[in-house]
Amino acid sequence: MVRLSKLSVLSTAVFSFLLLVTLAQFYLLPSLQLEGPVEFDMFGIHPQGPRIPQIIHQSWKTSELPKRFEKWANTWKRHHPTWTYVLWTDDMNRRLIETSFPWFLDLYDALPKNINRADASRYFYMYKYGGVYADLDMECLRAMDAPYDKDQPSLTDRASALIAFMGTNTQFEHSLPNAWMASAPGHPFWMFVVNEMIKARSSGKSGTEELTGPVVLHSAWKIYSQLNVTEVNRLVALDHEFIFPYDWSNSDGFVEVCSAQLSTLDEKECKRRLNAEGKPGQKAYALTYWSHTWEPERANQDILDNPANDTTNTTKSQ
Repeated sequence: MVRLSKLSVLSTAVFSFLLLVTLAQFYLLPSLQLEGPVEFDMFGIHPQGPRIPQIIHQSWKTSELPKRFEKWANTWKRHHPTWTYVLWTDDMNRRLIETSFPWFLDLYDALPKNINRADASRYFYMYKYGGVYADLDMECLRAMDAPYDKDQPSLTDRASALIAFMGTNTQFEHSLPNAWMASAPGHPFWMFVVNEMIKARSSGKSGTEELTGPVVLHSAWKIYSQLNVTEVNRLVALDHEFIFPYDWSNSDGFVEVCSAQLSTLDEKECKRRLNAEGKPGQKAYALTYWSHTWEPERANQDILDNPANDTTNTTKSQ
């Protein structure tokens, strides 16, 4: 069991030290290496600071994906043919924490559920490697570095760290899903998220979303958005139209065709109703079908095992 005294120390002096390390890495490290032979440039010339690298991160228990997830994962590869794609497994996640963030390993191992460890790992992807993280029940509609219309910036040109709202109520504590995130490596915001996880654990919270999920992301955003940060360390929370056009908390008229928990899922009709087909002028870059595989009683395995409703009609980004 993780001792509260240890968590308390991490939440104060050690956390301050980690922020200093974050800033040092943000400016001093020339490159990083992924799990394997792939190397990439850590920094590039960018109007808002260090550039979000061309990496797609996704994660699953093993390297074997359900057929529907495999199909949706392929939409990310198809829209980003020159980007590095990484599918993280549970074993890879623990190795990342053990080798690069050993100070977090005790808490990582003590988290009550596998989904908590998967949640925590994705914040560390963002901090160490940067790039774009997307859940496997998310379809990509256009490239992250493509504008949705002429004279508009791409997503990755908007800031050095990005999260996205679901719905219009920005004070709803579940309104910032951790199903999609993007960042330059070393961005300090992710250490604020880590600290919120440490605080949640030390206060005895056990709910998945309250301990490692959207609630801690929202809490960190509220704190970070009050800081007077430099342009280099700016965080942008995108409007819901860009990433989460389907809002599970306000789903009237959409749930029967947009929810991967229901046998009535119809991806083509869902995108038509949401005006999210990847066409010029439509803001949506992605669409989440909210499969909730981390809650087995809600997941629809028949849907996940069936790659029906082919997504190849979505136009490839130019």
